[in-house]
Order: sequence, then structure tokens, then C-alpha cells
Amino acid sequence: MVRGINLISLVWTDDGQSSLPGDYRIYNKVHDGLDKNDHFGEMLEMAHARGFTPSLVAFDGWYSSLDNLKRIRKYGWEWLTRLKSNRKVSQTAVQTQSLSDIDIPPSGCVLHLTGYAFVKVFRTVDTDGNAERLRDL
Repeated sequence: MVRGINLISLVWTDDGQSSLPGDYRIYNKVHDGLDKNDHFGEMLEMAHARGFTPSLVAFDGWYSSLDNLKRIRKYGWEWLTRLKSNRKVSQTAVQTQSLSDIDIPPSGCVLHLTGYAFVKVFRTVDTDGNAERLRDL
């Protein structure tokens, strides 16, 4: 990101060593009225139209709106992202609670993400002690 310019990019990698740009958007909500989730959704749509067939779509939690998660599922792709700790989940798809209130074992657990479906959730902790939760089934 450069001061005054926000660039959102979609990158394809087949082995984690090489990366190819697949698409990009310049984010300026005042100019085009689109938020970052809108741009991400458009890039997913374009990638699908271009015939991309990723084995996994990995992205920042900023783009993890329900619409984007559902779009990825519609295309038959799996996803990996961070989920904010206040996302509502349940073990039974009935009684919801914040993700931060769930004790997640090291091997992960399956939870229902409200408005979406059941997902496998892992808890990772970085060297500073910050926890993250992520992963689609």
C-alpha cells in the first residue's frame, strides 16, 4: 500500500515459490462506491470466468464476508482465512456464541459458522501470543 493508493491483488501460485498476478483493483470507496469485500468478490468472479481452478483460496480475514465465503463455495473451491473472534459459531447450528468463547483443541474442531455452514476451525498462536482461527471444510 502506498499513501493515497490502496491496491487489492489476486495472486496465483502453484507451489508457493512462484507467484503470478491474476487480477487487481484500486480501492477508493469514495470514487467507485465499492468496499474491499465488493472488489474481492469481483476478482473471484473474474478468476472463475477465466477458468481458474485453485485447490485453495487463501486470503486475509478482512475479505471473509459471508457473501465471499458463499461465492467461493459456489465455485467448488475450498478456502483458508482468519475469522474474527466475534464471529458467531455453534457446535449444533442452533445456539450461537462468539468464536473466542470456544475452546479449540490443537487438532481443530468442526463448528457451524452462522449464515454459512459447518467449517473446520483451528486456533493458531503467533510468537506474540495473538490467536487466529481459520479454515473451511
